Amino acid sequence: MPDYPRTVAEDLRCGSYPGDAENRAVQFGWQNFDRPACATIIQGLRTEPRAVLEYGESVTFSPQPDLSITCSSTQEGIRCENPNGYGFFVSKTDFTRYRV
Repeated sequence: MPDYPRTVAEDLRCGSYPGDAENRAVQFGWQNFDRPACATIIQGLRTEPRAVLEYGESVTFSPQPDLSITCSSTQEGIRCENPNGYGFFVSKTDFTRYRV
């Protein structure tokens, strides 16, 4: 979602970059899967277009052998949850995280 950077609160940032560098975030997800999701910028990375998750579709993937994450798409945005009970919602205007 690099076309739609979000201004995120300091407590939602990943802390990868000093100061206010992550204020306009374009990446959302987990850096550590046992902690809440966070938001960051893309700095020094070139990203390629990925597959599109159409409205009403869900995908489950395993970034580690013992971990599955499920993301679902609606017209409102995308919601992802991990089995530790952490989740997040991201849309063109919002990034929130929650505990299931």
